[in-house]
Amino acid sequence: MASILNTVPSEVMEQIAFYAVQQTQIGPPSDLLSLLLVNRRLESTLSIRATPHLYSRIFALKFDHMSHIRRLGSDRTKVRHLAEELRRRFTVLRRIRDGLGCLLGDGQVPSEEDIAVLHEILWTAYVMMLESDDINERQLREYAHMHPWLYSFWFHPSGASWAIRAAHEDNWAASHDLASFALWIFWLSLRPDDYLALEQADFRAMMTILKCYAVGAHEYPIIPASRAFGISAPLPSYGTYPPLTPLPLAFPAILSFLALAPLLSRRSLTQDAVSAPTPTLPQASSSSLEWDFEWNRSLMSGDSSLHSPDPSTFLPGSITGNWEGSFTYVDFVVYSSLLDGAPPSKLVMSPVARHQQTFRLREYHLLGSPEGEVLSDESAPLSFGSPLRAGLPEDVEFCVEGAGIRIVEPYHSEVFYNLALAPEDVTTAYRRRVRDTLILGEGHSAWGQFNLLGRVRMSDGLITISKEYIEGERGTWLYRGYLIGTKNGNLTGRWRDTLSPPDQLGYEGCFFMGRRR
Repeated sequence: MASILNTVPSEVMEQIAFYAVQQTQIGPPSDLLSLLLVNRRLESTLSIRATPHLYSRIFALKFDHMSHIRRLGSDRTKVRHLAEELRRRFTVLRRIRDGLGCLLGDGQVPSEEDIAVLHEILWTAYVMMLESDDINERQLREYAHMHPWLYSFWFHPSGASWAIRAAHEDNWAASHDLASFALWIFWLSLRPDDYLALEQADFRAMMTILKCYAVGAHEYPIIPASRAFGISAPLPSYGTYPPLTPLPLAFPAILSFLALAPLLSRRSLTQDAVSAPTPTLPQASSSSLEWDFEWNRSLMSGDSSLHSPDPSTFLPGSITGNWEGSFTYVDFVVYSSLLDGAPPSKLVMSPVARHQQTFRLREYHLLGSPEGEVLSDESAPLSFGSPLRAGLPEDVEFCVEGAGIRIVEPYHSEVFYNLALAPEDVTTAYRRRVRDTLILGEGHSAWGQFNLLGRVRMSDGLITISKEYIEGERGTWLYRGYLIGTKNGNLTGRWRDTLSPPDQLGYEGCFFMGRRR
């Protein structure tokens, strides 16, 4: 047989090799390895050096490649790049399948090599989930068995995250880039049914970790995470990828905690919040287009300026509409003790109250000229006001006028903001014209009706909304967060009081809002 194969032209041999690997989509191209081991001629004929175009075709078969090419561009996704990425990815997937790096021995401190392996595993899985149109997630789940690896990393007593160990010692779990990547993967791949078979004690331990990350705002702020494990900025990249840093782990923690909380209620045989709305799970959309803005934010350094719009981090018109969700809080005395240095057990033992709420939001845009000219003083954005008032200046007057609002700011020229287009009508040219985004609306919760006034930080899509109750003594609260996901996204983040100075920690909780169906 080997001698017969030696007579086959190399072009035909490549077609045979590609046909062989097509028989199984999930897992590495093992049938190709069998051909390479026949003899030296086939090894040289079908090697990655001799036929990178064959390996690039296999990459497109084994992984979701359209988002990969769309985001990196043609200069970074040439044939040789895809061929090398194929080899690198399956090296990482085999490590996950073998359970490498998810556990540490008793008292073991990770070495620099351990950290490097962990970082590449988590970095690759994060990128694959953001690029997934179905195949990537299947490779992670069905071949690499990412779910048990990730569960062990987070919730095994010897897990490399040290989260359970920290909880047993009544310490706050670490917040660093490895934890951020791992918690984002947890959320992006979350399927609550995966945890139905857990023992009650194991499920509660998992929820304890998520609760601390989600509700412990004083320890886990929604600002770029601090770095640990000796990793310094910028983080390394792999292949032709640029360095990536995800949003802080507070965001996936909040979404995961609120998505799994009803399951905890059912396990406890109580009706508390069983019927409360929960975040839309990532599997509601199988398209990588859902995560384009998360990808773009991961490219950013964290240096944000309100007047430096970046059209790649926020979709104009995506906030307009009706939203429903919930906000959480713990007893004020309990939270005050946390600010004074109480250990996490104080939070763990305290119940977390949840209230449903509804938002009706309208989005308005200040538009630059179609030619992209520099704005004149008459059409410049509003000045930046107090952070506790959603960045809006005091004493501004809003007047609805046609399809927009005219705004009068003391000592400034009047400025007109247009009502946002529907997202499906927004073109690339329109996105580039949006210089500032304001949000107006109203809503209600069990505490009463309220008015909403907000602004979007155009450099990275951070949404800040001031919520002011109309009657009673419920006061004014500040909501800050991002729209995580696009078409089926969740507006997620933290609320805080507006009585504490903006440069000091205040009374905080978490929230999510999903589009009302």
